Amino acid sequence: MESDTIQIKSTGFVVEGSLIAGSETCPIDNGKIEIELHGRRSDDIVQNPKREHFKGISVTGTLSLHGRIYSRSWVRLGKTSRVGHDHILTQHKIDWVPGQQVVVVTSAVKDAREWHQNEVKTIDLVQPFKYSNKLRGSIIYFTSPLEYNHTANDNYQVEVGLLTRSIKIQGAFDDSEPTDPDPLTCEGKNR
Repeated sequence: MESDTIQIKSTGFVVEGSLIAGSETCPIDNGKIEIELHGRRSDDIVQNPKREHFKGISVTGTLSLHGRIYSRSWVRLGKTSRVGHDHILTQHKIDWVPGQQVVVVTSAVKDAREWHQNEVKTIDLVQPFKYSNKLRGSIIYFTSPLEYNHTANDNYQVEVGLLTRSIKIQGAFDDSEPTDPDPLTCEGKNR
């Protein structure tokens, strides 16, 4: 954890007054706030509801969180990226920085838990990229190479999303696995 990071770990909490971090005119830019929520969904959640703040944040007052705004949080690929490439080209210029994480979305026809090709990558370097003598996009270098192909053609371009934020609220990794009772494959005529 960085020294300028405020970290909160809880099963949840209630905001009856105000919880304020940053503002529209002065967002949290240099520091970080990380809220990690713990707990598991009980099997009888419908018959026996948990407290309103169980693994969540219940707000009856004011919750106002403002982190740095990036010029784009999602972009499309400008060119197909292949297995082993350590970079991608984007259609638009971005202001992301080294150390941030992005998701490069799959271009596989099927996207499921047992067949996913989404990749989370860490940015090593971002540079402007010119298309047709006109500054339009960016080239993003990663700290590790791509494991899958990601398509960009006239009909379809994979999206790339910025994951890193100055304010992060997430479930704990050790107790947040999906508990979806549905099978991994769709069966039946209505699905």
